[in-house]
Amino acid sequence: MIRRTDIVSGLILAALSILLLLWIIPANTSPPQSENNLSPAFLPSLAALVMGTLAALLAIVSWTSPPDGPEILHEEFGDEARGIGPAEISDIVVWSAFSAAMMAGFLTIGFLPTAVAALVLIMLYTGERRPIPIAAVAIAVPLALQQIAWHAFTVQLP
Repeated sequence: MIRRTDIVSGLILAALSILLLLWIIPANTSPPQSENNLSPAFLPSLAALVMGTLAALLAIVSWTSPPDGPEILHEEFGDEARGIGPAEISDIVVWSAFSAAMMAGFLTIGFLPTAVAALVLIMLYTGERRPIPIAAVAIAVPLALQQIAWHAFTVQLP
């Protein structure tokens, strides 16, 4: 069962990476602003290429490797499988709403205030309660990302 799951997962992810490379990324990125600038499609294309390569390798290795005897089922397969329940659905809803709120924040109030607020909320949600680490991470990470984006890629974040 795990071997079949790896093969199917690899094929689906490889197909998604091809879709990203051939249609989604080119349709949603603009050309570079000058000859010396990096194309906005470069990093997403590189990520999609790596994803496709690793997905194809997962499928190929799973397809060509012989079973090592009786397959031991993972807890998510077989009689013990729980499937998706209220806890998983709740997580999906919470993180989808959080992602939508972050995108709206990026578009309306900008990267820095949205990223700071998001990191504070994420750290509180995951159990961090000490104010100094929360403040340090919530301020330092967005500032570092903004500076890296500008100095390494000449990309101004919103």
